[in-house]
Amino acid sequence: MTNIFFRKLVYIIIVSVGMSVGYDLNKHKICYYLGNTHLDTHWNWPVETTINQYLPNTLRENFKLFNKYPDYKFSFEGAYRYMLIKKHHPALYDSLRQYIAQERWFVAGSMLEACDVNIPSPEALIRQILYGNGFFEAEFGKKSVDIFLPDCFGFGLALPTVAVHCGLKGFYTQKLSWGVWKNPTNQTGGMGLWEGVDGSTLISPWSCTDTSYLVKQLGDATGVYASYNFTYIGDIGGAPSDASVAARQARINLNDTSFGPNSSFKIIYASSDQFFRDLTPAMISRFPKYKGELLLTSHGTGCYTSRPEMKVLNRKNELAANAAEASSVVANWLANKTYPTTDLKESWIRFLWHQFHDDLTGTSIPAVYAYSKPELDSTLSQFNSVIAKSLEAVSLSLDTKVQGIPLVVYNPLAFDREDIVDTIISFESGAPSYLRVFDKIGLETPSQEISRNGSKIRLPFLAKVPSMGYAVYDIRSSNTPCAIDSGLSVTSSSLSSKRYEVSIDANGDISTVYDKINQKHLLSAPARLALLPNNPSQWPQWEIPWSDISAMPRTYLSGPAMLQVVESGPVRVTLQVTRQVDSSTIVQLISLNAGGAGDVVEIKMNLNWKASNTLL
Repeated sequence: MTNIFFRKLVYIIIVSVGMSVGYDLNKHKICYYLGNTHLDTHWNWPVETTINQYLPNTLRENFKLFNKYPDYKFSFEGAYRYMLIKKHHPALYDSLRQYIAQERWFVAGSMLEACDVNIPSPEALIRQILYGNGFFEAEFGKKSVDIFLPDCFGFGLALPTVAVHCGLKGFYTQKLSWGVWKNPTNQTGGMGLWEGVDGSTLISPWSCTDTSYLVKQLGDATGVYASYNFTYIGDIGGAPSDASVAARQARINLNDTSFGPNSSFKIIYASSDQFFRDLTPAMISRFPKYKGELLLTSHGTGCYTSRPEMKVLNRKNELAANAAEASSVVANWLANKTYPTTDLKESWIRFLWHQFHDDLTGTSIPAVYAYSKPELDSTLSQFNSVIAKSLEAVSLSLDTKVQGIPLVVYNPLAFDREDIVDTIISFESGAPSYLRVFDKIGLETPSQEISRNGSKIRLPFLAKVPSMGYAVYDIRSSNTPCAIDSGLSVTSSSLSSKRYEVSIDANGDISTVYDKINQKHLLSAPARLALLPNNPSQWPQWEIPWSDISAMPRTYLSGPAMLQVVESGPVRVTLQVTRQVDSSTIVQLISLNAGGAGDVVEIKMNLNWKASNTLL
């Protein structure tokens, strides 16, 4: 890879320094200056470089400014970075504790990492705050009340709701200057309330500048004359230059002490969340509201397709973590098994920090993923190990006496579930002719053999399991296969279930989906695969231009299509559609399932993609 160490738009947030100024937002015009240096935990370098160079440099350089300028203050986000400092630089960490106690250095952002907030689940975002502010409180007796994400690539509507649920008050990013689909920067004075999906609101400075026009606009509308201010450089940590700090000192020395609309600005040092703490409910009620996604037309249109293995592993870890916790609670209740508090927390933290905004999104160099992917594989194994041990403990407390092979099925979801269990049954000696599956009271459930490899048989079956509960199934040898009529059928151009009729046209497209229950056609036209241009001017690994993704398709995938029935049974029917375009092979597996698993038309894609500068 050439020119790998490109620069992003990043920043050091200049800190105002100097005398302590008493102020009142009801009376003064307040200019909040914040000290922060942007540090990517790993992006164009592995995390080892951050540990060995960038973190100690950040501490030492800021400590020098603390010693030289008695009023200098600094904020730093990401509890995981504090964990790294504690582990690898204990002497510096001891000094850091002292500066935090003196309120010279502030914890910021509330989160474990400066994470992406679109791919992670709301539960993962809550855990980011739980473990982030939890660490800050345990170590320093401090916590922040803000979401501080200057360098993320877009912000979904779940974020305000999650943040307010966790007791936070404000949100800051500088990325809105990179373009969003709906831009709120026209809010009064560049300030407003970002409203979440449930009506929760976060105080948000959309435009971070001390431009007198914006401050006057905000003040005239709300009675709050204030600004929230930064300058931008960064990526590798460090501290503001000595010259910039000295300049701010001179400006602060000019603060006047008069009140009223004609007085000059009071320049104050502030933590990243001080502005949000200072606003009263009455002030906040006068701020304009903005409701909508804050998704970028730069970066965000591409980085969510890059490094898909990271997205898959992240979601698997989120699901496994939830299942591990729920199963451990049940194992504690039913089998008196000790809840693995430490193991689960360590695994959560170990995978959550990889939600860092350059890691999970796929914008880092290959060396980063040589580290990150094995870490996520490892945490997934740890969660699955906890699940297996909990299942084993619970199984010993259940009645598993059956005619054949007992199989305990666990449902980690918070609702009753009927779904397909895809299992592999191994036999020490020769496998039987067929297998059939029965529930605990002896009623047969749909099952079908998919494949066998020696003494191993792959056998999906339909199971019904209560919320966060268990069910015992009986797998019996048989001379005949399952013959239950579950309402499934398939031909070379159609699939049918009790819920849907699905047709495939000569091009290989899904041409109709008819919902039998609601008596409604769900498609107004065939569901087609479009080929779009992709011509990024920079960062080709992960950047997709907004103009390309919003353009009309270059063409659509068409036939001739090869259609083949690959599954036909009482559990699942599947039609395989194979097509080629630009030397690429596209295979779709279109399935309908039995029972409660049949409320979706399931489509899986297998691609051998060879097209250049083309999006599918």
